Amino acid sequence: MNNGFGHAMYDSQKKKVVYYPGCFANYWDPLVGRSVVSVLEKNGLDVIVPRHQCCGLSRIGCGDIKGARKDADRLIDILFPLVKKGYDIVTACPSCSLAIKKEYPFFVNNEKSKLVAESTYFLSRYLNELYEKGEIKMDFKRIPLTSVAYHAPCHLKAQNLETDSIKLMALIPGLQIININRGCCGMAGAAGVKHEYYESSMIIGSALFKKIKEINAQIVATDCGACKLQIEQAAAVEVIHPITILDKAWRNYN
Repeated sequence: MNNGFGHAMYDSQKKKVVYYPGCFANYWDPLVGRSVVSVLEKNGLDVIVPRHQCCGLSRIGCGDIKGARKDADRLIDILFPLVKKGYDIVTACPSCSLAIKKEYPFFVNNEKSKLVAESTYFLSRYLNELYEKGEIKMDFKRIPLTSVAYHAPCHLKAQNLETDSIKLMALIPGLQIININRGCCGMAGAAGVKHEYYESSMIIGSALFKKIKEINAQIVATDCGACKLQIEQAAAVEVIHPITILDKAWRNYN
């Protein structure tokens, strides 16, 4: 198996996790992937990263149903054998989580797709559940940040997961989390990168961009790579994934 981010040696006593990076972490922001693996391994989980395959959500959004179904079938064929071996699947991409958990059971509609969907978790929810059960510690030390403004992506809201990353970051001592809560950034997946929709995307996201500038936080956190690109361009502020902030806090922990 291709494992671009590295993985722990297999240990049958450890909880087994498959990390699915998605296209953004795999190609544009590998720091997110490294942070995910780092946090999972530091919490004692056995992590593997399978051969990459797009989840197909972008094709769905563009109306390429035939191509999207091929992407979905290929990814399910990669993930299903790992689920059968007892691995949970985690992803830190809201769009990939939405595709696998919500779209696949209807879009592909077979037993393999349903089992993969049931075994897939968005990373922040997965870590919160383990923490609440006392299975991981998530002990952090202070980092060189006092405030983080958080933007919940639409694809997380669609899964009722918009507060999970806030709960995790709130575990970092001395860090104030500001929930921006000003709606969509305007990117709207693949649509927002098209020239003809640029002005519309800026209008849709204007309330969010205005609020970010008013808050004047040290940094903005969001789980969505597309939101990151949109906010950085429109609000001229650094934007990072919450898992990267958690990883920084772990690196300060001994």
